[in-house]
Amino acid sequence: MTSYEQAINNAAIELALQDPTLVVNKGVLFDKAKVKLLLGCYKYKRGSSRSKLNPNAPKAGSRAPRVTLRAKRNTLAAQNSENENRNARIAELERKLKVKETQYELSIEVVRTKLSQNDSEDMEKALEELKKEIVEISSELVTLKSKTKEKNSEGVE
Repeated sequence: MTSYEQAINNAAIELALQDPTLVVNKGVLFDKAKVKLLLGCYKYKRGSSRSKLNPNAPKAGSRAPRVTLRAKRNTLAAQNSENENRNARIAELERKLKVKETQYELSIEVVRTKLSQNDSEDMEKALEELKKEIVEISSELVTLKSKTKEKNSEGVE
C-alpha cells in the first residue's frame, strides 16, 4: 500500500474508534478520513492535495497562470544551470587532480634518481607543495560531489 493509503486507513480507524456508527457507511467514513488528512499534516507526494475536497486544488480543465508557469520554468532552468556548472567544475577538478598526481609521481622518481643534496631539497619542497594542491583539489571535489548527491536525493521523493 502507498503511504497515502496507509494514512487514509489510519485516519479511518481513528474516526471509527471515535464514532463506531461510521463503519456502517464506508463511503462517509472514507470521505471523513480524506477530510481529516486534508486538514491534518499529511505530506502529499506532489506537495498538496488535488482532491475535490480541497478548495485550493486546481479545478478540472483549468490551467495555471502563465506567470506561475514562467516562474516554474525559470526556477528549473536556474537549477539545471547550477547543476551543469557544478558538473563542469567537478570534471575540471578531476582533470587537475590527475595532472597533479602525475606530477607528484614524476617528482618522486626524480628525487630518487638525483644524487645532489641541493636538488633533492628543492624537489622535496616542490613535492610538499604538490601534495597540498592535491589535498585542496580533493577536498573541493568531495564537497561538490556531496552537494550533487544532496540535490539528486532532494529531487527524488
